[in-house]
Amino acid sequence: MKKIGFHTAHGEKRATFGRLLMCGLFFGMLLSAIPVGAAASEVVSFKDSNLEAAVRVALNKPGGGITTDDMATLTMLVARDRGISDLSGLEHAANLDLLALDNNQIRNIGPLTYLTNLKYLGLNNNKISDISPLVANSGLGSDDWVWLEYNYLNLTTGSVDMANIQKLQNRGVFVDYGRQKQTYTLDLTVNPEGGGTVTGADSYAAGEMVLVTATPNEGWKFVSWTDGAGNTVSTAANYDYTMPEGAATLTANFERMFEVQWLPPVTNNGFVLQGGSTLPLKFQLVDGNGAVFREVQDGIYLKIADIATWELGSGKNALRFNDGQYIANYHTRDYSDLGNELTATVCNAGGSELGSITFKISTG
Repeated sequence: MKKIGFHTAHGEKRATFGRLLMCGLFFGMLLSAIPVGAAASEVVSFKDSNLEAAVRVALNKPGGGITTDDMATLTMLVARDRGISDLSGLEHAANLDLLALDNNQIRNIGPLTYLTNLKYLGLNNNKISDISPLVANSGLGSDDWVWLEYNYLNLTTGSVDMANIQKLQNRGVFVDYGRQKQTYTLDLTVNPEGGGTVTGADSYAAGEMVLVTATPNEGWKFVSWTDGAGNTVSTAANYDYTMPEGAATLTANFERMFEVQWLPPVTNNGFVLQGGSTLPLKFQLVDGNGAVFREVQDGIYLKIADIATWELGSGKNALRFNDGQYIANYHTRDYSDLGNELTATVCNAGGSELGSITFKISTG
C-alpha cells in the first residue's frame, strides 16, 4: 500500500510538471512567432481635421484613435471638396490604390511620396506648385494615372514642373495637366534689414486670401505692412492679404525697441531751468538689459510740443550725437510764453514716442 501510495503521489507530480512543460513550450512558440522589434500600432496624428473626417468615413470609424494598422487597411479614399489643406498623416495609408483629393486647398503633397501602391491619383483644382514628391514616389509607373489640372504649375518650356511631368511620363504615368490657374508672385521684404522675418511669399491666383506673417527679432517690434507704393495696409503682424491680379510686394516694417535714459542736468533733484538760460537736454538709448547703444540710430529726434524739434545733424538747433549720448541745446530766450513746466519727448523715425521727461522753468 505504501508502494502504491508512493507511485500515486509521484505520478501526480509528473503529471503536473508535464502540464507545466507543455504550457511553457506553447508560450515559447507564441513568443517566437512575434517578429523581433514589433511594436503596438501607433495612433496617427492628423493636422487637418477635414482630412481626418474623410479618413474616418472611409474607415467607418466615427470615434477613437485612428492607428497605423487602421490606415494600412485603406485601399480607396475619396475626399473631394473637403477644404483639406494639410495631408500630414496620410503617409500611413501605404496601401491606397485610389486617392481623390480634387477641389481642395492643398499646396504641399509631400506625404504622397510614401503611397507607392497608388494607381489613380486625383489632384485637380488645388494650389500645388511642386510635384517633386510624385517623382520621388517610386511606385508610380506604367499605366498609373495622375490628374493635375487647375493648379499652380509652371508649364513653360524648361521649367522644373515640366521637367517633373516629363519624368513621370517617361515612367509610363498618364499625367493630365494641360490647364493651370494664372498665378502672380507675392514678394515680401523686411525694413530695416535684420528687423525680423516674414513668411507667405509665393505664387497665388488673383483673389486668393494669403496669410502673411511677420516676426520681430530680439530687440525689435513689428510696426506695419506697407504695399509697393508705401501705403500702410495693416498693423497686424499676421495679416490676410487678398492677392491682386498682378505681381505684388509687401514690406514688413520693424522698429528697434529702445528705452530712453535721461542724463543730468535735467535729472538732478529739484532742477529748475532759469529763464533766459540754456539747457542741454541729454539722453541715451539702452536695450532691455540696460546696455547703451553706441551707434547713432537714424531717425531719432527730440521734441517739445508746440515749441521745437531737434533732429540729428549739426548746428545750433540740431540733435548732436557723441559717444552714445544725444544732446539738444534748449535756449529759453528763443521762445516766449513758455509757462513754468515743459515736457521733452524722444521719438524714433516712425514717430513712435520712446520716452519723455518733464522739467520746470523759472520765469521770475
